[in-house]
Amino acid sequence: MRKLNFLLLTVLLTSSLSCFTQSLDSSYVFQLSGVLSQLDNEQLHPVPYAQIYVGEEVEGFSNENGFFSIPVTNRDTIYINALGKKEYVIETEKITVDNNKATVLVEMEENAINLPKLYVYPWPSKTHFKYEFLALVPNDSIQRQINRHLERRVINDLSKGFEMDGREQGSLALKQQAASYYYLGQNKPMNILDVGAWSKFISALKNGEVFKQ
Repeated sequence: MRKLNFLLLTVLLTSSLSCFTQSLDSSYVFQLSGVLSQLDNEQLHPVPYAQIYVGEEVEGFSNENGFFSIPVTNRDTIYINALGKKEYVIETEKITVDNNKATVLVEMEENAINLPKLYVYPWPSKTHFKYEFLALVPNDSIQRQINRHLERRVINDLSKGFEMDGREQGSLALKQQAASYYYLGQNKPMNILDVGAWSKFISALKNGEVFKQ
């Protein structure tokens, strides 16, 4: 009985050792190199500084040209992550290996993620901003800059480059309409002290426009 048990134990150990040896023989290391790129406007552009994972461990990064080269086994799973790109997965057992080397060309895809707006302020709250702003003491340089920007000539020049928005145009139209209704059915009074009106009248008189009417 003891001889039989010893024989069975020997057979089991031999089988396990054989399987383990075959497993070691079927797993090998090779150098995996590749280039990461992305198609944009029908042109390929490199994807730099992508993280190359083997399993859960970072084994390398792509350079500024999108190139990477890492040692792997034929049983590894490679994960490639880059900012703004979808994760790319490579199963090394599906790669053709030649002389312990393999090359892959990886085309990454855009991964559009709409993040919520984030506003960063130098103060924790509007209340803190109010106190800090009131306590602000501008130096001479800032004061000169403020005075220069508040000059009437500068403000007039800036105002010429801006068109009236809808609110301003609506307000002007309402004012003109109200002025026309004010003298409805009667002649408008003549302001004999209006220098601008006199200037227009004299110019029209010189050009003969008064008598044409």
